[in-house]
Amino acid sequence: MGAKTVLIEGGAMLNYAALSEGVVDEIYHTIAPEVSGERGAASLADGPRPLGEPFLALRLLECNAADTGEVFLRYKVGQEGEWKSRN
Repeated sequence: MGAKTVLIEGGAMLNYAALSEGVVDEIYHTIAPEVSGERGAASLADGPRPLGEPFLALRLLECNAADTGEVFLRYKVGQEGEWKSRN
């Protein structure tokens, strides 16, 4: 049967693994109005090599701002060559 939708709420290493395997079609990302400034702060994906050449291409599908200052983003993950990424 198989699942149509799977929510991954892991850390940077799990996100990297899923993205590098090509099993992610959308990314939901929340930006909070806070800055850590900590050296080595976590990123969205952390792995041994880049996810794309030079980046994994994302296309913005939705952007909503809350009264709290948070911004909720929804991206489509591009396949290699699907969208031109910045150079």
